[in-house]
Amino acid sequence: MLNWMRLLPAAALVTAFAVSPMLAQDSKRPVEADAEAKPASEDKVIAAWDKYQAASKELTAVAAKIRAKELAGDAATEARNAAIAKRDATQKEFVELLRKADWASYAEANGEMLDMGLVLLGGELTEEHPEEAVKALEAHLKLRPDSQYGMWVKLHYLPAALLATGDLDRTIKRLNELIAGADEKLKPSLQVKVADICAAKGDLDAAIKGYNEVTKALDGKTFERNDQRARALSDAKMRAGLVGRDAPNVDSKAWVGGEATSLAAMKGKVVVIDFWATWCGPCRSAMPGIDKIVTANKDKGVVAIGLTRFYANGFMPKDSSDLHKGESVKGITEETYVEHLTQFKKNSGISYPFVVGAAEDFKAYGVSGIPHIVIVNQQGKIAMVAVGSGNDALIKACVESLAANSGK
Repeated sequence: MLNWMRLLPAAALVTAFAVSPMLAQDSKRPVEADAEAKPASEDKVIAAWDKYQAASKELTAVAAKIRAKELAGDAATEARNAAIAKRDATQKEFVELLRKADWASYAEANGEMLDMGLVLLGGELTEEHPEEAVKALEAHLKLRPDSQYGMWVKLHYLPAALLATGDLDRTIKRLNELIAGADEKLKPSLQVKVADICAAKGDLDAAIKGYNEVTKALDGKTFERNDQRARALSDAKMRAGLVGRDAPNVDSKAWVGGEATSLAAMKGKVVVIDFWATWCGPCRSAMPGIDKIVTANKDKGVVAIGLTRFYANGFMPKDSSDLHKGESVKGITEETYVEHLTQFKKNSGISYPFVVGAAEDFKAYGVSGIPHIVIVNQQGKIAMVAVGSGNDALIKACVESLAANSGK
């Protein structure tokens, strides 16, 4: 089970946005008979929330003990994995109960629970029940307009759910509505998101135009720390310098799980390049989704490579069931790095090959943080760039759009 809360950074408060009457109606779901008018001590949703909070605090405490070296070795690994399993189980129980509840009834007295709960619910439903995910996330914007998570709902969770419905035009329309109602700090990031979706559709001219408009509006300005506009400017500049351009060649001979092949020799295929590292939690979150997308489209000429470079520290998952359960690995050398990657590949179950590149490869693709995913089209040009985990729907849309046009 993907823990969507791993994708939530600390967020600033955002301006309230009024949703349409239809969406407001969606947020007022029928009350479950066993939850109606019950005191908090008997409310199943609240009880499940309390258990989830307790399990989350327990995981935090275990992590603190590991940092303080009060737990080490196998004992640390076992304690951490047990705490993760407990947190994930309580999260699942809470989300399943919240899915059936009357969300509006919790908006005032249990706002903190609803803040996180609707985000968790939206994330959990996105892949298999995207329309339900959209309703939960729109309800979040309606019922908790000043939530600390509101910005991330607009920038990440709601776009992902909308994209998962398969309707890219609907997604762009809704994001443009959000842009019209957003404050000046949030608008540029939403504009970059719209440009990303244009790129995924194959409309590179519209994508580049969008990136350039953000750059023109923000370039040369000074922003305070954590101002979202600074990130939007950096994203727009990086994407404008890559999308539509010839993909820089990668010609490493160090491959794990595949025969060494240069990127230039892959022309004619859709290539998903996943810049990653074993120590990177968001990278490990993103990998199973990338693997699933590529595997589903491999017969249409879609391939992926996991491009990494040497790091002295890493992480080794216990098995493929959860790539966040495992142990940290320190003291890796350049001589043992391929061995580390080989074991990671075996334990993780990721099917696409890993490639050991160089710092120059990362620089050529504008990588400033990982995961950094680049999709190269059949003509060897960069079709789209996505940064961070939680971008499965966007990557899937781009890959499927390119695969559908193969040979045309």
